[in-house]
Amino acid sequence: VSITGWIDGLSYKSLIVNHSFDVGSVSRTTNQTLATDISQAHAYTWQGKVGLMTVIDYVKANTNTDLCGTVNLSNNSSNAATCKTTNYLYKNAQQWSMSPNSYSDSSNVWYVSSDGNVYGSNASSTGYVVRPVLYLKSNVTLSGNGTSDNPYTVS
Repeated sequence: VSITGWIDGLSYKSLIVNHSFDVGSVSRTTNQTLATDISQAHAYTWQGKVGLMTVIDYVKANTNTDLCGTVNLSNNSSNAATCKTTNYLYKNAQQWSMSPNSYSDSSNVWYVSSDGNVYGSNASSTGYVVRPVLYLKSNVTLSGNGTSDNPYTVS
């Protein structure tokens, strides 16, 4: 199913708004700060209704900022056991991001590994999941708690 077809099938598609996704290449540099990571990602933006999480979204979703709070720290195998337990976006699956890993190779993008780290890989690799990201109008409310027994309801 194409993204357009997927959106057309949503009963609440009129509630989805365009968003500016930060898609600049984020490098993995020792001692680089989250502010630098964010600045690199913000260098290029893409406008759209549906995207994927960015590597910055994943890093910022971690509550352990000392150990896991930058792309470099999140790409450190010795931190993996802790970082995956303190990140609410971790889902024990290989997950694509929409963030390039390199400007020199546009097919190399960041992904979240099933071990909780972030790595770069060729976008043609298979076996990775995609988790659509979309933004809703500001007056939208959600009810439910997001579980299979009590899923979110959009209104």
